[in-house]
Amino acid sequence: MTTDYRAYCREMPDLPLFMQDWWMDAVCVGKRWEVIAGMPCLVRERVGMRFVVMPQQTQIGGYFVPVKSQKSTRSDRPEERKVKGQIGEIAEEIVKGLRERKLDYYYQHFPIGSPLPEELEKRGFTIRKHTTYRIEGLGDLDAVRKRYSENKRRQIRKAAALELVEVEPERFYAFHKDCLKAQGKEIAYSEAFFRSLDAACEAHKAREILGLQDANGALHAAVYLVYDKNTCYFLIPCYAPQFGSSGAGARIVDEAIAFAAEHSKVFDFEGSMIPGVANHYAQFGSVPAYFYEVERVYNPLFRIVKKVYHMMTRKKR
Repeated sequence: MTTDYRAYCREMPDLPLFMQDWWMDAVCVGKRWEVIAGMPCLVRERVGMRFVVMPQQTQIGGYFVPVKSQKSTRSDRPEERKVKGQIGEIAEEIVKGLRERKLDYYYQHFPIGSPLPEELEKRGFTIRKHTTYRIEGLGDLDAVRKRYSENKRRQIRKAAALELVEVEPERFYAFHKDCLKAQGKEIAYSEAFFRSLDAACEAHKAREILGLQDANGALHAAVYLVYDKNTCYFLIPCYAPQFGSSGAGARIVDEAIAFAAEHSKVFDFEGSMIPGVANHYAQFGSVPAYFYEVERVYNPLFRIVKKVYHMMTRKKR
């Protein structure tokens, strides 16, 4: 089935970056991913339980429904009612496929605009909206920048003297780790994971690592961008706390948007629902968009496993 999915990836040019087979290979390094009812899934086994969860640094998964089919479910015309019926059939296949795997737990994010979460909710799944922030219309970068708040423009001007540089992967990982340590946090992904992800993204020309450094060569901020022809994602931003007033946090966003304007149609901030972070993103003229958390607990005991896991990882990000 995975072989069939690899062929499917070659045939679907608009398949989101995070659902590509090569991406799953990279983010599931040392683990196992398989295709269940047409969905690429990271399947884990712990304490005798089998479950599906999202891989690290992966915004969306689930089942891909092309945009044309998504829109078709919102009309009462006969041919579009037929498409809506097909969406229901896909939902049934998902229910059946997950049941056949005898899972204890299932959790994935479905793409923005997908009609499937509504159908899965009717079939006993728990659905939650998850917010990200996006900027469209990147073809007119001047117009995009005019929508920045005056506060962000001021911060960008303040950081004008900083040098924009391409950051080596090793330096980026060490910088992110140090930034989190300074905040009393631990990095959530291993260096081996990052090497796997970076090698795959570099091979597919799907990443850029940008940084802002001062005259002494010290990084103030950096960001790991991943992109395809449709969307550029602000995947891993990091900021040195000791330079919090330099304006680098705003300028690195502006530089990322400028990069995205040359390579993609949409810039996606990758969250967040944290009020302060959301306000930061909104000041760049972004608008909220919603993808969906789709969850099903098959074994009630898994709730305990989930709670323990969250307690153990609360200091990581």
